[in-house]
Amino acid sequence: MKIPRLLSATLSAGLLALTGCQYVDTTPLATGNQVLNVTVGWSDGVTLPADASVTVLLLDVARDDLPLTSQSVAPPGAAPVALQLDYKAEDIQPPHRTRLEARVSVGGKLRFVSNRQKNFVTSANAAMPFALVVEPFGGATPSGTTTPTTGETYVVKAGDTGASIAQQLGTRLVNLALVNPGVDWTKLKIGQKLNLPDVSK
Repeated sequence: MKIPRLLSATLSAGLLALTGCQYVDTTPLATGNQVLNVTVGWSDGVTLPADASVTVLLLDVARDDLPLTSQSVAPPGAAPVALQLDYKAEDIQPPHRTRLEARVSVGGKLRFVSNRQKNFVTSANAAMPFALVVEPFGGATPSGTTTPTTGETYVVKAGDTGASIAQQLGTRLVNLALVNPGVDWTKLKIGQKLNLPDVSK
């Protein structure tokens, strides 16, 4: 009996090493309407102007970071900013891999973003408060010139999905979502116009 247990422990350790802790727990989150408590902070000494906004998104990793829900605060005031993110657990598809991402915009332009390799939500930590820290996006500062949109639009065609459109444009679905608030990416309509994010910066 000891040998199988030892082998099982060895295999489990190897799986953790290969996949990373954030991908091991694929247990579905609790069913029904749920709430994530999130705080967003940024570097000391950085003061955000009155036209700034903080947005937190819950992303489905298994569906190319499909935004499931988001919450914004404007103006955010002083750091840290506290938000409550409502979501429906049933919207998360197997293997139930989700993560949180925070974004800070100033004057409608993206300035700061949290580390996309962190802040994974699992069945074990969903009830705990999440503390996200944002850093300058693309080297931008509050007085930078990063522009989130190109001013052009994309017209949805038959067979298009959020992921396929993002792939065609060479960007991430979350970037499309940020410049197209209110779009239901699971119910795109032929002829629907989408704003294009500026990926040149």
